[in-house]
Order: sequence, then structure tokens, then C-alpha cells
Amino acid sequence: MSARGWNARLVTAAAVLAALYLAVGGIASQLAGRSVLADTDYMVRYGAYFHSGFAESQSKNLMQSDVYSSEIPAEYLFAQGVKSGRVSAWDPYIVGGTPLGGITNNALASPVTAPFYVLPAWLAPAYERLAEVVVGLVGLYLFLRRLKLSPPAALVGGMAYVSGAYMVAWQGWPQTRVGAFVPLLFWAVERFVQLRRFRDVAVLSLVVGALMLGGFPSVEGYALLTAGCYALVRTRRLGDLAGLATGVAAGIGLAMFQLLPFAKFYSSWLIEGREQSGVDHLNPVSFLTSFAPWSFGGVASDGQQLWILNENAVESLSYVGAAVLVLALVGVLAARRGRALLPRGVWVFLVAAAALWLLLVYRGGWPLDGLQHVPVLRSLFAANFIGRARAVTGLLLACLAAVGFELVLRRRSESEAASAPASGVATRWAGPTAARWAGPAWAGLVMLAAGLTLWRLIAQGRRVAVADGGAESADGHLAVSTFDAEIGRGLLLLGVAAVLVGVLWLVRRYGRAVKRLEVVRTLAACGVLVMVAGEGTAFAGTYLPSAAKETFYPVTDTQQYLAANLGSSRYASTAQASVLGTDSVYGLRALNGHAFLNSAFATLVQGVPGDPIPAPTRLQFSADPAQATSPILDRLGVAYFTASPSEPVFGTHVAASTDGSSVVLEPNVPVRVTLPVADDVRALGLTPSGTPDEVFPYTKTSADDWIEVAVSDGSGTVTTRRLTSGIKAGVEFDVPVALDSAAKGPRTATITLHTAKTNPLAVQAKAGTVALASVVDPGDGLRVVHAGSSVVYQRLNALPRIRWASSAVVVPDAAQRVRLLASGSLDASTVVLDSGTASTGAASDGAVTVTSDGTDSVATTVTASAPGYLVVADSDQVGWSASVDGEKAELVPADQGLVAVQVPAGTHTVALHYASPDGGLGAFTSIATLFVLIGGVGVETWYARRGQTVTWDLGRLRRRSRGVASAGSDEEPELGKPGDTDVLEDAGV
Repeated sequence: MSARGWNARLVTAAAVLAALYLAVGGIASQLAGRSVLADTDYMVRYGAYFHSGFAESQSKNLMQSDVYSSEIPAEYLFAQGVKSGRVSAWDPYIVGGTPLGGITNNALASPVTAPFYVLPAWLAPAYERLAEVVVGLVGLYLFLRRLKLSPPAALVGGMAYVSGAYMVAWQGWPQTRVGAFVPLLFWAVERFVQLRRFRDVAVLSLVVGALMLGGFPSVEGYALLTAGCYALVRTRRLGDLAGLATGVAAGIGLAMFQLLPFAKFYSSWLIEGREQSGVDHLNPVSFLTSFAPWSFGGVASDGQQLWILNENAVESLSYVGAAVLVLALVGVLAARRGRALLPRGVWVFLVAAAALWLLLVYRGGWPLDGLQHVPVLRSLFAANFIGRARAVTGLLLACLAAVGFELVLRRRSESEAASAPASGVATRWAGPTAARWAGPAWAGLVMLAAGLTLWRLIAQGRRVAVADGGAESADGHLAVSTFDAEIGRGLLLLGVAAVLVGVLWLVRRYGRAVKRLEVVRTLAACGVLVMVAGEGTAFAGTYLPSAAKETFYPVTDTQQYLAANLGSSRYASTAQASVLGTDSVYGLRALNGHAFLNSAFATLVQGVPGDPIPAPTRLQFSADPAQATSPILDRLGVAYFTASPSEPVFGTHVAASTDGSSVVLEPNVPVRVTLPVADDVRALGLTPSGTPDEVFPYTKTSADDWIEVAVSDGSGTVTTRRLTSGIKAGVEFDVPVALDSAAKGPRTATITLHTAKTNPLAVQAKAGTVALASVVDPGDGLRVVHAGSSVVYQRLNALPRIRWASSAVVVPDAAQRVRLLASGSLDASTVVLDSGTASTGAASDGAVTVTSDGTDSVATTVTASAPGYLVVADSDQVGWSASVDGEKAELVPADQGLVAVQVPAGTHTVALHYASPDGGLGAFTSIATLFVLIGGVGVETWYARRGQTVTWDLGRLRRRSRGVASAGSDEEPELGKPGDTDVLEDAGV
């Protein structure tokens, strides 16, 4: 296709429009601010949100809970600090405290996280996604253009990569912020190999730095390993390899301000259950989702067949698109022209690397097991699920698709011109008959293997759907019908793509007659572009969340109550009463959370009955009175404990007195009842007496049906309610109430069934009125202080989170410390130390005033008549230091996972501060690396202004006049292909 013809310009314009459409098409509503690119409509189906009007919320995606429970809260809190002029390096609101802006975990220093720092939090995720798409698409475009592919083909590659499964399924996690820079990594490597300038080392270092700041080490490792192999294919000059190694090292140096603190924290975290083996790989049938993404179910809550494979959709979706698969297959089939089209070794690398990674990801076995036992690679392959390498397989397949499109887009004469004898390829493939048959033999072998593999995967996939799809529908097995329909649709798309590519391939072979068929070729090329962009946009649009703005971390009565009463204390919650991690958004100190836990702190929390740490990064509680009243929570400063209204209320149950009769609660008609007990009531219960069918209208989840209880006495009226969701015939239904334990006269309860339905609700009665059961205070140290979207218990025995300890005991063994702390036998004025000297003092002889309690610092004024310890019940073992009256003081481990500062008698100012645990070495390294790079580029620029260039040669910098090689040089620039623009680019045009 002529580079100057109208048809070429039309195809290029179509490619640009397709890329623009792909970038914004799937998230247009979110970019416009009409919805939120976060799965908060799923979040509000849980916790206090459920009981605050969001019970019927539906979601497009049920697979992204980590994003709203971990990633967005961290970004929200950090961005809040940035917008107010401070950098928050610590999050004190979850799991006793966890590092925030100082490490890479949440990719807060990644360039593509920037939208969070300038936009409203509810709008930022959409523009963060747009930034990732732009960086990834432009990065692969630049790489493919440097490989001499045309703009339309390069754009096809870029579109294929950013619309692939990895870049879509992991949206919202740091994973895609790493993935966005993988194409730029290959571009930077190729740029250096071709130009060998110091500025190219600097460019590579910037890309590697951005990659490392993405916060997902496994994909960073997979990408760097693959790029290293690519570099070895492209050059074997020791100087070039040294230059590339320098660029990578400098990139790591640029990110060292976060990498070194991360390493410090990683060694102190609770890390469990991450070991992998050769059998830990993706189910091979999941590759069918490469062209039929929903063949194993969807991810929405709209009644469709949900994902049935063992690995969730985020891990196992393998989408690249039917058109991309066909184009990639063309790129593999055309071995001779593919090798001639690309620089030396690139085609072989793309095919071999793609085959190897696909084998590792989908088959595992001894190759994967072998890599997991290589010392240098063990931490990369043995500690992370290999499925995350789809970032690399997606890149390689996208590159092959771009090569395939380039081959069918070019006229045959242009392809033959590209395979000049200088490349050494045309000569080898010409000649003997056996050599001429090598191409068709290769193509036949690949086609046979692809066909057999596809047939076998479809057969296996259908067996999986039959075996695992248990849910029945009117059409039979829902999973099977879903699989058949989606595979059929995918095969149809493969067929359409094959026809369009076939038209391009066939027409290009007519030589001079091509001019009469330019319209056909142009339409077919545009059709391929439409398929790539259309399929990718449809996939992203179906998968990516689109939540109503009112679901973005709404404030409920529970958060309002805690904000007004919590102070410097913290609270704990059952898993049903709150959503993990969201407290960082509200600025409420919670013991719960979704983050890595300090191992010493985790050891203390695991002393709570029932072990509230179900996974190394999750801390949550259950509706267990033993957990709610644990002395360990007392030591942690947990002043409140929250539970869901639908969970059993803690206390002593008093059964209803009934005569076997029933009374009907008419919709919206109040019924007045005298309370059966006067004092310490925590809940009132009624029991539906109708049949299950009669009760069923109120059993279903609805935000419009609830039972209201208004309790009145001489002091006033307390009103509470509970949704009828889950109510059952013959089962007591308790409505929590927050009553003052000191009754003032007789108490009455007014019970009202609020609903828009017309169905009455029959309940057990006595003497013509509702028979009420009750739950009363058993003297367990709890008091119900709020009953609404959550039941809030005040923990009456909790110690202050920041307190004075006048005496200390030393217990060297961690298990013994936990047993002692869990026993409840310790005096409130005693602290348990890991080591040191025990001390005794008069109880309550010290007073603590908290003067500030922020994210990165705590300041207090302590007045004591004798020496003792200021105890801070936070997980501050790493990165924190203490001072007394401005002088550095020792921060000692205390109460197994907490910290304390020894303070002399008198009045003193005691402060705790967070600082990077590496002592600033990482920041110094990053700054020094940046200055070295700037200096090197400056020197090179100075020479350039004098009419000289500086190139990297055998590990040395060598000057030469622009356009003239140095004397004795055996270096020659690599020959370009037709349509090269590098000569103009290098000249600054």
C-alpha cells in the first residue's frame, strides 16, 4: 500500500480514530463524571451501607473488592494529604498502622497515579485508567515504529495491548500501573540498541524507574527478564549490554527512595501462603477467553452465569480479541517475510518468547518447576502466581498482531523490497527446493497445531462447564448454555477476522491489478481496525465498573457516630458490619483492615479467640462475644466494637412469653407493646408465625422493607429499625436498641412494619398483642450505645490507646507474652516488655494529654511523679522514632507488637515521628542517580551543540563529528527499511 496514496492516509486516519475510540469508549461515562470507575456499587451491598439504603445495589463487576477495600482508600488518604500540602507516609487508620506513601505497595509515586492528586477522588479512577491506556498504547506504538512498522500496524499493536485481559482485568490495582510501562521498556531498550547514546540510557532509566514505582514486583520481574532476553537477541556487544545494564541500574536507583523502605517493611510483615509450584498455573481452557471472554461466565450481579473457573476472572481472563489472534497467527505463519520485515532476530524472539510464556502460564509443569528452583529466579517464579505474566504474553501477542497486520497491509512488492539481501534472509530462503518448501511447511504445521489446540480446548472447556456449572436454568445448565453461546460468538468473530485478513492477503498478491482493488483493500483494512477497537471496547465496557456517584464511600450514621465519639481510640468490627479498609477514607482508626500486617503485631492479634486474621493481609472479627470482650482488644485501645443488625446481639436471651396466638402487623400501622423487662435491654425480638410463603415477601433483600421499634420511657423515645431481609417464619427476629440502662418509669415499644407492599406479617402474640423476646446485658463489659446501620458496643474495660504505665514486666518469649496479655490479669498501669528491666510504681501516678495525633506523628504531654512508660498501642516497630523534650529517646517493643517510651518523673513532652526506615539512604540514592543522569545528558548536549555526537561504545563514551564516524570505527548504522524516518528524526527534523 503506497505510503503516499489516499488509501494509506485513510487507513492511518482510521487507525488513529480507532485508537481514540478504544481509549475512551469503554469509560466514556466515567470520564464525563456520570459514574465512577470503581466497584463501590458492590461495596455498598455490605456493612453499614447495606442497612443505609443500598441493600439492592447491583454491580457490573463482583471481582474487584480489593480495589475499594485497599487501593482507593490508600490513594484517597495520600491524595488528601498532597492536596493540603503534606505527604502522608503512614496510614494510622487500619491494622494498627501501615506504611503508605513511603513504599511502592499502592503505586502512589507512579506517574499514572497523578490524576488522584488533582481531581476529585470519585473522578480520578477514570482518568487514571485513561493515563494507563495512553502510556501503554503510545509506548507500544513507539516500540513498533522503531521496528519500522507503519503507523496503522503500530497502532493495532498498541490497541491490542491496552485492551488485553491484563490491562483491563487488573484495572484499579497497581498491576496495570506496572503494565502501562512495559511497552516503553522494550522501546527504550530498542532505542538504545539503535542509537547508543547516553540520553538513551537516561530514557531507559526513567522507564525502569516508573516501572519499579508501580508496586507489583512479579510483573516488573517478568518484564525485565523478557526485555533482558530481547536485548541479548538484539545485540551481543559488551558495551551495549553494559549500557543497558547501566540504564536498568539507574532506573532502580531512581526508585530507591521507595524500594529500600519497602525492603525494610517486607522483612517485618506477616508473609504466608505465597509459595508456588509447577502445578500452580492457569487452567489451559481459560485461553478460550482470548476470543470468547465470557465463555465461563461473567462478573456482574444481574443474574447471569457467574465465573466458574477455579481461578477468578481477574487472574484467568486471557482476552486479546478475535482479530488480534488472527493477525498474530498471520505474523507467526509468515516466517520468511516476518523475519525480513523486522530487525535481526526480532521475529524469532517474538515467536519463541510468546510460545515459552504461553507454555509457562497455561501448562506449567517441569519448565515452570525448573525456573522455580533456579536461585536467581526463585523469588520471581516461586513467590508469585505465574498467571500474572499475562502482561508479557499480551505484549508479545500484540506485537505479533502488529507484524501480521503490517504484512497483509503491504503490497507484495513492498514486502519483497523489505527482504533485501543485506538482511541475509532472502538468500537463505531462496535456492534449493527444500528451502522453498520450508515456508509452506512451517505454515501448515502452525495451522495444524493451532486448529488441534483450539478443538481440544473447546472440548475440555465444555466438559468444565458441564462439571462445574451446576446452576440450572430454564434452558438446562446455565453454564453450558453460556459456554456454547459465547464460544459460538467467538468463533464467528474469528471467522469474520479471518475473512477480512484473507481479503487483504489475497488482494496484495495481484501485483499490478492491485490498483483496481484499492477500495477493497482499504475497506478490509479499516474493517480489521474496527474489529480490534470494537472488540476491545466491548470487552472493557462490559468488565470495567460503572458505579453511581452516591455509592462512592457514602457516610452512614455509623461513621457519624464513631467520628463524634472515637477520639484517639480505635474500634473493631465484625466482617459483616464494616467493609475492610474503608476507614482510611473516613479518618477513623480501625483495628480491622486490608493491608500487610507487622508480624509482631499480628502475633498479638492472633491471641484473640478465633484468630481474626483469616489471611496475611486481612484483619476482621466475627460476632463472637469472646472476641468482642477480649483483654487483648483492651490493650489495643479498642473503645468500640461494631456488629451488623442482622448478627446475633451479644447478651443474655430472654424468651418471649406467648399463648400460642398470633397478631397481624399491618403495613405501616404501629402496634404498641409493654416491654417485658425494664433495664439493660439490648434488643427486642418478635417471631413471625405465618407460613414461609406468607413471610417470603419480606425475606428477600429490599431497602424499602423494615421493622421499626420506638421505645419510650420517662426520659424520652429511642427509635431504631432493622431491614426485614433474611426474616424467617418461626425464627426470632431481633431488632437491636440502644437504651440507657437506668429506666425512668414503665417502658413501651411501638412496633411498625414499614413497607410499600400490601402483605401483612403475622407474629407470635400474647393476650392480643405482640409477644416480645429480649436480649439483656449479662455484665460482659459492653454497652449498646448506638443501633442503626450498625450495632455499636462501647467496650467499658478498654484502655486508652495512648496511656501511662507506671510499672513494667519483662517476658522474653512471644507466646508467653500473648498468653499473659490475653489473660486479663494484668493491671492497667503495667506494660509488658520484650527485654530490659522490670519496674514497679504506684498505680495511676501519671497523666497523659494528647496534643496531636496525626498520620505521621503523635505528640503528648506527660506528667508523672515517678518514672514510667508512655505506651502507644500502634504497630510502630518499623520507621518510627521517639523523642522526650526534643531529645531522641528509645522506642522499645511493648505489649507484643506495640511500642513504649521510657519517661522520667516530672512533666515532659513526648513525641513519636515516622521517618523512612532506611535512614534516608534510598532518597539520597535516588537524588544522586538523578543528578548523574542530568549531568550525563548535559555533557552530551554540550557536545551536540559543538557539532559532535557522543555514542556508547564498548563501555566507553566516544565523541565523533555528526554524521562522520571516528577514524578506525567499524560501526555502521543498521540499515533501515522502506519508509524509514529515523534519519530525519536523528537530524532533529
